[in-house]
Amino acid sequence: MSRITQVALVGIFLLALAHGAAAQARLFAPDTLSDGGVFGLALSADGQEAYFTDSDKTRTSLRLMQAKRVGGRWQPPTPVPFASAYRDIDPIFSPDGRRLYFNSTRPLEAGGSERPNFDVWVVERTAGGGWSEPARVPVVSQDSTSESYASVARNGAMYFTSTRKAGPGKSDIYRSAWKNGAYQPAEVWPLNTPSSDGNPYISANDQVLWFLSDRPGGFGATDLYVSYRRGKTWSPPHNLGPAVNTDASEFCPLLSADGRTLYFSRTVREGTVITREDLYSIPVAELQLPREILRRLKP
Repeated sequence: MSRITQVALVGIFLLALAHGAAAQARLFAPDTLSDGGVFGLALSADGQEAYFTDSDKTRTSLRLMQAKRVGGRWQPPTPVPFASAYRDIDPIFSPDGRRLYFNSTRPLEAGGSERPNFDVWVVERTAGGGWSEPARVPVVSQDSTSESYASVARNGAMYFTSTRKAGPGKSDIYRSAWKNGAYQPAEVWPLNTPSSDGNPYISANDQVLWFLSDRPGGFGATDLYVSYRRGKTWSPPHNLGPAVNTDASEFCPLLSADGRTLYFSRTVREGTVITREDLYSIPVAELQLPREILRRLKP
């Protein structure tokens, strides 16, 4: 065998090895944002603004942070201007970027007591580029249950997690339609299970839903799944597989505005103690999703 042939074969082998390597999610902004105590990422459409939850790993202290990307590098995060002394989590942008939804235990009125459960709140962009005073989202938020991780489609429909009794599990996914300038009584998403389902992130066109579940057959404590609309029904949930899911807990899915990148959070525990919480990302092209899902992800 000639020297040229040997070199060519080695090159072919290395190329095949590279293509055959298993895809794997990457730590997002490890130099500034993912410091072992963060989760629940929200990104502006241009990818230059980040909002996320800073946690003390015991869930006693939960606060929303913001950061900007300057010169290709994320700057040190600071608390959001609408921060409170209470627990604030899970920021999510509306598709047009004009509103930022989040969840909070803050009292309904100044001077009131902390709420026992999370409610859905929203702030709106002001003319100067800042944020309005937070407002509780009525109908979706209830007094006796916890509502969290609220995402909205362009048609105004809101998907969220709730512990209310109408669903089959410990927590379930609900959908509330936007009609005549108000949210309507929520309906239970049909693919909930007796396990815990939640953290729904709906695509802007209301066609694809990413969510977490601890249903049987997963890789770890909670896995991420995706389902798409098929007429009036939804496709069987598709587990995102080992490129995303591990023996830890994956949650808080987020799709980039261009539909090309999936972001999510991961919590690692030793027993019941949280040791790390970080933000991750992976190109959608590496997820090997069914063609029908990819077709519906086009902006």
